[in-house]
Amino acid sequence: MVATTGARARPAGRVGLAVWVIGAALTGVGLFADLRPGVRGSGFGLAQAVSLVSGLAVLALGADLRSGGADRWLRTLTAVLGADRWKLTAVVLQLALVVFVAAWFQVESPAFATRVVPLAAVAFLLHHVLPPPHRLPFFNAVSLAAVVMVLGWVNALWLVGIVVGMAALVHLPASWPVRVLALMTAGLTLGFLRGNLDWTPFSPAIWPVLGSVLMFRLIVYAYDVRHASGPMPRSWSLAYFLMLPNVVFPLFPVIDFATFRRTYYDREPFAIYQRGLAWILRGLVHLLLYRAVYQNLTLAPEEVNSGARLVQYMVTTFLLYLRVSGTFHLVVGLLHLFGFRLPETHRFFYLSTSFTDFWRRINIYWKDFMMKVVFYPVYFPLRRRTSDTAALVLATMAVFLVTWLTHSYQWFWILGSWLLSWTDGLFWAGLGGLLIVNSLWEAKRGRHRTLPGTRRQGLADSVIAGFKAAAVFTTICGLWSMWGLPSLGDWFDLLSVPQFTVSDWAVVLGVPAVVALVAFVADFTGRRQGDVDGVARASDMAFYRPAVLTIAGLLVLAVAPSPWVVGRFGVRTREFAREMRLPELNMRDAERLTRGYYENLQGVSLQNSQLWELYAQRPAEGQDIWQSGVLQERSDFLARELKPLVGVFQRGRSFRTNRWGMRDRDYELAKPPGTYRVALLGQSYVAGDGVSDGETFDELVEDRIAEEDSAGARRVQILNFGVGSYSQLQQLLLLHDRVFEFQPDVVMVVGNPGDAQRLAIHLVQQVRRGVAPPWPVVQDVLTRAGVTRSVRETEALSRLAPFRDELLAWTLREIAAACRLRDVRPVWVYLSLPERGPAPAVIEAMRDTALAAGFHVLDWSDVYDGHDWATLRASPWDFHPNARGHELIAERLYHHLVADTTLGLLSAAQRPETP
Repeated sequence: MVATTGARARPAGRVGLAVWVIGAALTGVGLFADLRPGVRGSGFGLAQAVSLVSGLAVLALGADLRSGGADRWLRTLTAVLGADRWKLTAVVLQLALVVFVAAWFQVESPAFATRVVPLAAVAFLLHHVLPPPHRLPFFNAVSLAAVVMVLGWVNALWLVGIVVGMAALVHLPASWPVRVLALMTAGLTLGFLRGNLDWTPFSPAIWPVLGSVLMFRLIVYAYDVRHASGPMPRSWSLAYFLMLPNVVFPLFPVIDFATFRRTYYDREPFAIYQRGLAWILRGLVHLLLYRAVYQNLTLAPEEVNSGARLVQYMVTTFLLYLRVSGTFHLVVGLLHLFGFRLPETHRFFYLSTSFTDFWRRINIYWKDFMMKVVFYPVYFPLRRRTSDTAALVLATMAVFLVTWLTHSYQWFWILGSWLLSWTDGLFWAGLGGLLIVNSLWEAKRGRHRTLPGTRRQGLADSVIAGFKAAAVFTTICGLWSMWGLPSLGDWFDLLSVPQFTVSDWAVVLGVPAVVALVAFVADFTGRRQGDVDGVARASDMAFYRPAVLTIAGLLVLAVAPSPWVVGRFGVRTREFAREMRLPELNMRDAERLTRGYYENLQGVSLQNSQLWELYAQRPAEGQDIWQSGVLQERSDFLARELKPLVGVFQRGRSFRTNRWGMRDRDYELAKPPGTYRVALLGQSYVAGDGVSDGETFDELVEDRIAEEDSAGARRVQILNFGVGSYSQLQQLLLLHDRVFEFQPDVVMVVGNPGDAQRLAIHLVQQVRRGVAPPWPVVQDVLTRAGVTRSVRETEALSRLAPFRDELLAWTLREIAAACRLRDVRPVWVYLSLPERGPAPAVIEAMRDTALAAGFHVLDWSDVYDGHDWATLRASPWDFHPNARGHELIAERLYHHLVADTTLGLLSAAQRPETP
């Protein structure tokens, strides 16, 4: 018998060795393939990550075969190929759709959509077929592979080393006070390095991820370690701190460590997987709704000039929180695929019927975190010394004080600066006060709670619930609108809408009515499934019904925006479908970012905008070039100008000016004989913010024409008078101040969709600093608009909004007239940044205005067509065109100079054909 067993073991051992060798080979390819010299695009990418995790799974199989552990593999594979095969097929189909939809809609970031999601899909299948003892170590390996895949080897090693080191301090063989002191010392050291990025040997890109991993999770981990009844397995510690999706989500839910461990495969696996997939679908829907609101409905504060627009601003500001709820659902849904049956992060928070209900439903993980580490430690000691009411009030105040401070703490770790503003503090104080009043009311009157499966509420109860939901929604919208503004004065300006018409009142009353109706229907039909504190029942449901619904939802997302569907509808529908597919800044934020409005991070909300994500990626030297000392102030209406003979080297690019204060090569003031001069007026992208000296499109065209001078073309000089954020009122002044002294043949004014807004902003800023415009026509507009020095900027911009187009048209007429008076040809060019442009009707209206003003009009709205915009930008956080973008612009300008008869550069015989 022994001999027979040994005889069977030897072949199994040889097979196990062969399998082990295959696994080692796959692992080696994953680890070292990117290190081979000469490999194009070398780096640890998706293919290497898949090879690595596949190799590790095969290594585990080989090791078990060699050690006689094949039985557990056979049991797992028998279940997979037997009773569970249809369930697994359904899950794999859903995962395939998730991979497609994530890539199709470019969900959140390329790293998530095209790397982490496909890796998670492959890893899920391998993870599921692994015997249970191998699953947690395998999850750790997948998480580490994702970190390396996204950050690269060097940054990943630093990140993992710091995280492991901080976690190890919790387990020091010392008293608890000593360990806390060690953690605080290490945390302060990291905080110092976060504020002094030049001291760190790794890329600043890891700080948002490092902060996300450590800033709150370390507190939870230390709390649970201190109260644990036994030793803490290190594999669980690694899984908790480096869980798979965290590397691409700096804004991450505060997952409780005890819950993380307790819910691991505590139900039937396919029930866990299916609930996770349903939540991934919910997260995708939330993110697409967020894009729809962000791109099409949001307003800037200065655009609020009626009651209807005030409601639109408040409601959309609150609706933008869909991005947080969407990403949190994606995170928790992905963790479900690896057996972590975590609870919901949000639940119908827009339909909350009280402020305590709102607190329980929105960001449930944060509420649980605050209850665990703040409320209970404050409440129970106080209750022994004071009354229940006093303990409740003081503990709740402590929760919201800590929430306010940790919000700024979170801002620091992700963005590198502290946020301690009045609006931020008043938001949390207001919400905390409402919660205290609501809690005391419920403590006195009792809170009605209906458990799932109990009697259905009556019609009157549902009507009351609808009115309560409308009241809570309206109040939260008001608080949220204040939270997103830089100052309390800006909020008061927002509320001081000039007038309310009948239609405005219809909107003001109609939005709460709609919320009340939706809440009534949801409450009456039982769609709100019990109290937020109840246990989710997804794992008790039949598997196939939710699977079919999830497949149907994913198919709708996959098919609806496809060309053969949207192509059957109008242009606006196709444009909307394109917006849904591109995770871009909307035109408003892109324009405000370009002109430096957000440079001090004011108005960049961590909860409701994509801007904070761009700032989180910015390196230490990422400040705007126009804030680096290249400008000098003026006391007149021009306000500022480029310093002459200044040189700056920033973000790897040189920026120098000539003796005349132009970002250009040097020119004589007098025009040389036989020279054709073009004076170029525009903003930062015309001045070449984003490229080095010699790479701007005007210099590229000059050099190209100079090289072709042997063909008989006259000498061409293109003088770049572009200055960052210059309005066309400033350009009008600049014409008379210096441009005409250079005797240009052509004045080319480069316009974009933000011109009217930029003009209004400059006008308001100068009025507020006591500088009156030098034109009676402009002063008359200010008088009619009621804009004076004492009016705050937001309110002044709102009052001036109806006059912006009038001012822009007058300014363009003045520029064109001044040019023609001097026999200079005025040319207006439409040129935007490499981003989503306005609707064609908007560009057409801008062209018509320029034509009516007397300009020759050139439309370059298609200059970036056929190219990926992301490849034409200076960086992910800088939308100015890079060197390749300037090459495309130069190509267009060159052909207009040598082929457009209205510019008059060359004779007809010398003009090449226009491509």
